[in-house]
Amino acid sequence: MQQGDKFPSGIEFLYIPVSKGEDALACSRPLKLSFDKLIADGNLLVVSVPAAFSPLCTEQHLPEILTNFDKLDALGIKNVVVYSVNDAFTLNAWGKLLVNKYNVERNVYFASDPNGQFTASHKLGSDKSKFGMGYRSERFAMVISKGVVAYLKKDDQGMENSGIKGIITAKL
Repeated sequence: MQQGDKFPSGIEFLYIPVSKGEDALACSRPLKLSFDKLIADGNLLVVSVPAAFSPLCTEQHLPEILTNFDKLDALGIKNVVVYSVNDAFTLNAWGKLLVNKYNVERNVYFASDPNGQFTASHKLGSDKSKFGMGYRSERFAMVISKGVVAYLKKDDQGMENSGIKGIITAKL
């Protein structure tokens, strides 16, 4: 997948809704998250992380996204999906902690590509076995506008492309 490509239809991830103030240990059943519905709602930001609770993602990457909705609003971003090749329960607990810590009022979906099928089929992941994590999604940001991938940039290290400074360069 690359910039300019039509985003494939029928993509669904698993997620558990995150509500501000909710206990991170409260459990619910995963639901299907339809990308078709999110894309129909307006510009969509997809932020991929290699692992929930990892240091860079927890301490810098996601806080930067979750505290800059004004910049996302300027791009017409209606929804944000944070995803990883983690299970939906782990992503939900992580999402609750981040939403509460940063007082997020917006709808942010912490979603799971549970078996990495989407990630692998679009060459958006890599084997992280040497770090004890198996196959994972890469760190990247993607903005989908009118069903087209308007921005897609990965980071091998850091978050120059997948952080807010990279995302705001998207041409929509």
